[in-house]
Amino acid sequence: MKALPGKVAGATVILQLPTRPSVRLGIATLARQREIVANQQTAQLLVAAALLLCWPDALVRDGAPRYHHQVLEYGSEAIDFLVGVALDGAPAEDPATVMNRTVRELIAAGNIALTMITDSMVTQEDLEKARKNSLPERAPGSASSSGSSDSTRADQPAG
Repeated sequence: MKALPGKVAGATVILQLPTRPSVRLGIATLARQREIVANQQTAQLLVAAALLLCWPDALVRDGAPRYHHQVLEYGSEAIDFLVGVALDGAPAEDPATVMNRTVRELIAAGNIALTMITDSMVTQEDLEKARKNSLPERAPGSASSSGSSDSTRADQPAG
């Protein structure tokens, strides 16, 4: 869990990774797609989805959107939900001011949530490093460990 220094929609934010790996995978996969993060609107939807999925206290509030494995659609619903919560909590303020402030807060907190999610995922590079580290070292041209002079290796067909 990670407590954030600021607030979003007037509420303290304590982030926690989603427990379902498929949820983290969906977010992390989109975060690695250049066309998603290069577009300001889709990037905002991505971080909004990440924020709400990592914020258990917000997920249990009345009216919180449910996640159906459609990240960008969920991000849009997350923005609407959080701006609505902020507007309800600040009825005397100008709605445009509240909305702009909430979106800025949401993006800042959402970037932290997105980083938490992507940092939690195993990458192909991690798998390659692990594979290389787990292979026994062999001298080039060395015989099999059984001492046999047979040059057939387990990864080559006998022939």
